[in-house]
Amino acid sequence: DFDLIMVNRPNERLYGKPMVELLGKKCYREFEKRDEPCPHCPGRLSLALGGTHEAETQGIRDDGTWFSARVRTHPVEGLGDIPTAFVEVVEDITEEKRAEKLALIEANLRNSLTLAQNVRKALTLVFTEALQVESVDCGCVFLLKDVAAEQRLVVRRGLSDRCIDALTDAVDELSAGRVPAGLPDAPRALAAIPVIHRDCAAAVMVLGSQAYAAIPTQLLAGLHGLAATGAAAISRIWAEQTRGDAIVDLESVITYAPMAAFILNEDGRVTMWNKAAER
Repeated sequence: DFDLIMVNRPNERLYGKPMVELLGKKCYREFEKRDEPCPHCPGRLSLALGGTHEAETQGIRDDGTWFSARVRTHPVEGLGDIPTAFVEVVEDITEEKRAEKLALIEANLRNSLTLAQNVRKALTLVFTEALQVESVDCGCVFLLKDVAAEQRLVVRRGLSDRCIDALTDAVDELSAGRVPAGLPDAPRALAAIPVIHRDCAAAVMVLGSQAYAAIPTQLLAGLHGLAATGAAAISRIWAEQTRGDAIVDLESVITYAPMAAFILNEDGRVTMWNKAAER
């Protein structure tokens, strides 16, 4: 009947509750919050076919946080050698799966950023991928500086106007990676992720989670990795813009120079000259 009749101590950490609260409960309700046995449950195969079976799945705790698990089941035979129960061995593979997911998100971001031609677009792409990280469900991005030296809210999701106003007032703290206390309408967990360009914060992402009281260390490291990927793209964009400005400045100098001036390409062909050169 999929009743939990015996559990060991590590289940307390896995499920985030005392063993006594698991005993007698339906495993599918405790593990995946279902109303009937999980369709991918290897225990069903052990009961029906005998033998050891395995599956990878995700469980959900009472507080809404997730964990990944590799489940192996072994039948327990009763009268007539017919399986009447099964032993379930659960391996916590949460960190392994998180690392795989974060690597995939970062790879997708790198591909997307190759097409970004302005900083606002690049930051929006970084923010969009950050919201794919487990349980990160709200946030915003501030651009702290650009060629116009303006501070601007680039994008937001899931945060109230009051919270955004408070974050705007505290943007100096945020750029240093600190989240002020007492923010109105704030989610349970909130983290400030600076986007660093030449040792200074060019932008800051504020990312929140309603599931966690504090964003887990590995997820936080992954978010900083996404910010670093975004920073590299922003550096490229600004370098291209600066290079373009330099060419315009050079052409202006040549145009108005009183002496004859030419620009030659690597083959020695003239690509530009000024009025003095014409004379």
